[in-house]
Amino acid sequence: MAVCLSPAGQITTIGKSPDDRLLAGTAQGIYSFVRRNGSWDSDGVLLPGEHISALIIEPSSQTLFAGTYGCSIFASKDMGKSWERRDQGIGDREIYTLAVQEIEGRPRIYAGTQPAHLFYSDDLGGSWTELPGLRQVPGVEKWTFPGPPHQAHVKCLAFDPRRSGTLYAAVEVGGFLKSDDGGKNWTTVSGLNPDAHRVLVPASDPGKVYLVMPTTNGE
Repeated sequence: MAVCLSPAGQITTIGKSPDDRLLAGTAQGIYSFVRRNGSWDSDGVLLPGEHISALIIEPSSQTLFAGTYGCSIFASKDMGKSWERRDQGIGDREIYTLAVQEIEGRPRIYAGTQPAHLFYSDDLGGSWTELPGLRQVPGVEKWTFPGPPHQAHVKCLAFDPRRSGTLYAAVEVGGFLKSDDGGKNWTTVSGLNPDAHRVLVPASDPGKVYLVMPTTNGE
């Protein structure tokens, strides 16, 4: 099993064997490292030249997914030796986050984009379907981002491991959103800074939800 590090992918991976590979998404591709004799050694660069936004591994198929700020999703069945594009249905949108969830024993892949839209795939990225309810919450017309092109994006996704229909989304800048019906309908969690960065539901304590946002003075 490998550990994936990226600006907007799910960091934690779960497997029965020790982690012996580290994949880090960067602006110049995916830097690969392997653990030998207790230390990490460089093992080359995957997808060189691609600006990687998110990396995840789908555990059941061991498929590696890489999202890019170049509006692409790549998938690899052999841990990066070969790749294919799997973003049909998403259109010309930058990929800001990828996440995977098990639904009734089958994997579902999610992709959050800029502009802020949310898509899912039940065939390992072969096709994608939008969840339009994300953009139907009150105030969506005010979603924005300070830097050009001033478009809000879905920066992070998380799931309640006890209830597969409960999803959380961090929209930068739009707010923390929650869905209780698998992403069909969403509500904005009130009383919070709308500059939402990360959301985490720990598997060890799923009754808690951790949110990351700037403080009121911008720090």
